[in-house]
Amino acid sequence: MAGSSATMLEDNPKMAPMNFLELSLLQNTLWAPESQVPSSWSNINVVLLLKTLPSEEKFRETMKTRLCKFLRFRAVPSSVDSSWKLLPANVLEMAYHVVTEAAVSSEAEFSAAVDRFGGEELDQTRPLWRAHLIPCRYQGGLSAVVLRLHHSIGDGIHLSQLINEVMETADGGRPAFRTAVDRVQAQERSCWNRFVRRLRAVLGAGPAFVKNAMASKKVLADSKWHLPPAARRAGAFYGSRRVLLLPPFSLSYIQECKSRASVTVNDVLQGALAGAIRRHCERQGDPLFVEGQKCSAPFQALVPVALPQRFPPDRDARDRLTNNWCMISPSLPVGEVEPLARVKATNKEMSQLKASMIPMMGLITVNRIAPHLPLSFRQTTNKELFGCHSCVFSNVPGPQDKLYLSGQPVEGLQAVFYNLIPQISLISYSGLVWMNLVADPEVIQDLDTFSDCFLDELKELGRVLGVQSELVPPRS
Repeated sequence: MAGSSATMLEDNPKMAPMNFLELSLLQNTLWAPESQVPSSWSNINVVLLLKTLPSEEKFRETMKTRLCKFLRFRAVPSSVDSSWKLLPANVLEMAYHVVTEAAVSSEAEFSAAVDRFGGEELDQTRPLWRAHLIPCRYQGGLSAVVLRLHHSIGDGIHLSQLINEVMETADGGRPAFRTAVDRVQAQERSCWNRFVRRLRAVLGAGPAFVKNAMASKKVLADSKWHLPPAARRAGAFYGSRRVLLLPPFSLSYIQECKSRASVTVNDVLQGALAGAIRRHCERQGDPLFVEGQKCSAPFQALVPVALPQRFPPDRDARDRLTNNWCMISPSLPVGEVEPLARVKATNKEMSQLKASMIPMMGLITVNRIAPHLPLSFRQTTNKELFGCHSCVFSNVPGPQDKLYLSGQPVEGLQAVFYNLIPQISLISYSGLVWMNLVADPEVIQDLDTFSDCFLDELKELGRVLGVQSELVPPRS
């Protein structure tokens, strides 16, 4: 983004309108009315953990001069014609957008504060973001900045650009984080990759379209992890939501597991999720499972897949946040008995999906086919799709260098999303993996025990593989 901050905030460039998915997110029309999904569930909640909060004045200046370089952060969207009304920098109500909240005195109070913000709608007559500064008043805890932004502003792969613009290095410089956009665009420059992609498109488009279309018709186990079948059919996804923040664990431990098992980091984490679900169900006395025995009951996840959008050359560089994503539907090997078997099964499943046209056909369906389908059909399909899946699983690689926000070091990073079914979100940062689960505590009983289930699964996997490093480092 070349040019001075003052120039960028004072001119009046033309913004491209929202795409169909973004308008649907803004209007909250993705979901059937009977599901009673609040519009706040379309907000992305980014939690930055710090030992010391920046001053409110300094943080407001950072948001105004850096975050608002991206035009969608100083524009008001229209749910009528998909347009964005760009506001001059001097009329941004920073007292609304940046707020210091009451201090928290325990981890439980902090989680409750995140849940409270997660249930609050954003004012659609203003730019769709707010930042909450939460001081910490208990020993060993961290203060936090909770940045809430509406999903219509952008998806994770495009929002990763914010890291290099808003954050800074220890000496005040700009980070050199290689964003997801950078990584995928580098792959696209390969002639061989383009040839393979086109060949796959010719051979696999038809079967991939059929598999995507049938994803909403899958069978789901009647388990203590899931809503009862009648409630799922009725779309009764409403209810309370609570976030469980897991202790951060070592990325090098996960990478050692990956190397010893000859799989990917994502395979290790997704396989561990399957094991954690089984462990939690067994603790709850779920009759589906008998200790030491395989189970064929079907579990599956929804995994968001996003690709960088190809923008026309004349599109303003500051207007390149967007949404270009879909969901794919891998099976979860919850029925496998051993952790390594779960990881190997995950690797096989995900390798087949990556080599197929299923993600690309999913994007074509979202962007080109869905806009022409009746609203009731789209809503029923989404209700059925979420009703036959166990969770949404998102794993995002983040920067591994320690970054700073308004002069203060960022110790940790979480991405919290409230959803119709359990949402598991992981992001790696500064050598650690930060993970959370958002779920209905009335459906998943004893939610707090899931943390032990997941970490125990990783410990057992590491023991089998002979991993020497420590899983959960001591808090400094």
